[in-house]
Amino acid sequence: MLSTTNVHKQHISDWIKDDEKFIETKATHQIYEKLKRDSCVLVVALDGNGKSSTVRHIALKLKREEQYEIIPIVLSPFTIFEFLNRNQKQIFIVDDLCGKVNINTQSVDVWVSQIEAILTLLDTSDKNDKICVNDVKLLFATGSNIYDDSIFKKFKLLMKYVFELSNCPLTDDEKLQMMKKYISKETEIRLSHELKSDEAYFPLLCKIAESKTANQIISLFDNLEDFIESDLEHLNNSNNLKFCIITLCALFHNKFKEEILNDVYESEIEKQAFENICLECNLGTNKDQVKSKIKEQLRNLEGMYMTKTENYFHFIHSKVYQIAELVCGKIFLNSFITFVRSAFIAERFSFRLNMTDNNKHTIIITNKDEEKRYFDRLMFDLKQGETYSTFHNSQLSSESYREKFVLYCQSRKQKVRELLKHFSVKSETVGVTCDARDYKDYTEFTKQHHFYSHKMRKPLIESAWEGHADIVKLLLEFDCDINERDKFGRTDLFVACLLGKNEVVNVLLNKDADHSLCDKNKRSPLLVAAREGMNSIVSALLQKMPILIFATIRAIHHY
Repeated sequence: MLSTTNVHKQHISDWIKDDEKFIETKATHQIYEKLKRDSCVLVVALDGNGKSSTVRHIALKLKREEQYEIIPIVLSPFTIFEFLNRNQKQIFIVDDLCGKVNINTQSVDVWVSQIEAILTLLDTSDKNDKICVNDVKLLFATGSNIYDDSIFKKFKLLMKYVFELSNCPLTDDEKLQMMKKYISKETEIRLSHELKSDEAYFPLLCKIAESKTANQIISLFDNLEDFIESDLEHLNNSNNLKFCIITLCALFHNKFKEEILNDVYESEIEKQAFENICLECNLGTNKDQVKSKIKEQLRNLEGMYMTKTENYFHFIHSKVYQIAELVCGKIFLNSFITFVRSAFIAERFSFRLNMTDNNKHTIIITNKDEEKRYFDRLMFDLKQGETYSTFHNSQLSSESYREKFVLYCQSRKQKVRELLKHFSVKSETVGVTCDARDYKDYTEFTKQHHFYSHKMRKPLIESAWEGHADIVKLLLEFDCDINERDKFGRTDLFVACLLGKNEVVNVLLNKDADHSLCDKNKRSPLLVAAREGMNSIVSALLQKMPILIFATIRAIHHY
């Protein structure tokens, strides 16, 4: 096992190799000057715009020219405090702040709680301190999709340090310089028309273009996604060993560890997934020979869109990873349904009945056997204590999907009821109440994927948040406690009233939910509904509590 210091050195060594082909742009210079002036920059850009290579280049430049120590892996704010050295110039690199594809709400809360203390490191001027203003620098990078998420707005203190790459697009000359690093002169001439495009992935396109033929590069620049998808499908037909490795990397969340080839697995599920994919790729039944073949192939990653960091292999870019997941998932559908991470199950599948024009980025479930396998996977996730893939599934927006899900649950009523018991107030496995879980407020969430990193694990309250009355009915039918509270004292009725989920409110009131239960701030469902202007909900509540009408109205005015 490598020490942290050696891991950092290896990362920096990899950066130096990649940096040989980096082209300094106008944006690079502006970020560098802003970092020298403010000691902190948050670089925001679309995936493929080169934000990671840019922040790495700037860090290497500071190391080379001003002897800064680079801390290349900062996964949490506590890493900064752990490695802070007041006798050394340091630059901390925080790439993909709070997520890549979707925002990690737990990570946001952790960073926000510490960001003020972190930023004070930049302004330390106490005479007793050996550190001075420019000795610590912070270089953050995040995707535009993360930055634009409403949850990210909590980073008020970081806003003055933002640099958006879109405000400083590549010039034609910069694009030409990038091209020359990766492709032949002949191809460069044929691609000259592409310089006038606003292609979001230009730096990524150049990187992928290396070693490709002129016709392939033309096709690549014409449509990145279609090119990679077609290229991977061709690889599946022409080299099953390479495609097996790509599939394993996609299945293992973009981190295929070398340890697996030495029979070191994180779990039995990981072992089963590895063996299943190798068999499906027809690599043979002799496990030692299969692993030997894979080891040999990993010495040459050409044409596989992959690279190595530390002791694991991963795709050269998150965009390539997303495409590979879809291609491999479609080819090995059953294995992916069984073994892929729960977020992918929740976000990237679609039943045929739910198909729309926006289904290009989803895997289609086409028959009843696949539907059953999919629902069986949801039950497995519930058994593991995960509610995200089941109760925040992107397909819940489809009535036809919900109907199928309800029918499936009713066909396995006893099993589902047993699984739901694990989420009751008392947790037999850990011996504490679920309310003791360390989760943050969720009422400000506006998207389903905000719940991916959340730890509440209360299906009925979560379904009240979603607003699907049929799912709420189902959970009540399976004996979920209608008056269960979260750590904030909120019931499902309270949440539905607060968020204006009319149908859910009506279902809960018809099932005699206790409308008098207040949250920890002494607010009742009626109070929050009135304050939020939910008039129809207020009327429904008042019909259930005529005796308290005048008292409640007086309380509202007083509040």
